[in-house]
Amino acid sequence: MFMESDLDINRIEIFLKDIEKNLSELEQYVSVPIEDFLSNSMRIKASFMCILQIVEASVNIGLYILRKIFGEEARGYVDVFKRLGEKESYHLR
Repeated sequence: MFMESDLDINRIEIFLKDIEKNLSELEQYVSVPIEDFLSNSMRIKASFMCILQIVEASVNIGLYILRKIFGEEARGYVDVFKRLGEKESYHLR
């Protein structure tokens, strides 16, 4: 049975802060006209890294929830989100 005390909320908050930081950086990189963005390889690479870090932090949150709440493991990014999607009717009490 899941107990709220099983979750380390600080751990999740660290991942969420990383997502917020990378979203903010990404907004700066893409807030130029599309032509300027596409002609600047550093801007493209930096945007890619932000997106990658957002996905990784999201997966880490998902893995943590799967382990702590459901006692499950996942194989890769897709499996994390697939398994969490299958739990959509689960409600924390």
